[in-house]
Amino acid sequence: MILPPNAITHRLKQLGVRPDKYLGQHFLVDPSVMDLIVATAQSFLRPDDTILEVGPGLGVLTDELVQLAKPVMAIEKDPVFAAGVAAFIGSPRNLSVITGDVLTELDTNVSIQQ
Repeated sequence: MILPPNAITHRLKQLGVRPDKYLGQHFLVDPSVMDLIVATAQSFLRPDDTILEVGPGLGVLTDELVQLAKPVMAIEKDPVFAAGVAAFIGSPRNLSVITGDVLTELDTNVSIQQ
């Protein structure tokens, strides 16, 4: 579910945080972009695939990705936002939220297959 800008501002105030430009924190507010991301993911995903979301922020896209019934791993560097994902969408069984830097959390030996 897309949040309008005023709802994002409200949620950020609830969490007691401000976006950090250094971390590149931006928020998805355009429903057409959300639809495009989800449609593209659906067209490429196979039943055994895992979705990796880097920087779930408030969990707006995460909420859509878990609906695809795939395992979703979301890695969020900011611990407040990592906790905020669960507050926003609950704790779906197919979602793992990891607090940490994606550059250090992923096994460097993982190969990406095309």
